[in-house]
Amino acid sequence: MEKLIDYKVPYLARGTVFRLPAKWPYENFVDFMVLEASPAFKLQVDENIPTFALTASTGYHAGHLFGIIPNEAIVDVDQEIATKYNLKVAQVLKIDWFIENWNKWIYPDCKVEDVYIIPQGYETESLDGTPINYNRDIIVD
Repeated sequence: MEKLIDYKVPYLARGTVFRLPAKWPYENFVDFMVLEASPAFKLQVDENIPTFALTASTGYHAGHLFGIIPNEAIVDVDQEIATKYNLKVAQVLKIDWFIENWNKWIYPDCKVEDVYIIPQGYETESLDGTPINYNRDIIVD
């Protein structure tokens, strides 16, 4: 886990978690996770709904849709980006957009300098306690 402003990769993918100090109605700290609407979901609901959103993934508000991420934050993945970052997704989010717009679009009660990022999502283990290793969308060395 490192600070968002120090993160070296210019893109974020679904499953990215932001951990930050929070105020009521959240606990002292909250995690927000990036969600991506699948093409099938968009077809079932409305193909024009935004592709990315944030949900609280901790505390009392876990599972609540927190906000929609505007299209200006989205980058279509071309062959150069896909090869450089080992991407297998069609779209990612610009990290610079989050840094520049944190207080306007995401969470105004916390300075962007105090936001941490968990780019690969949470660590996972099986029900018997053995680690599960799987490849996420963006490879971070």
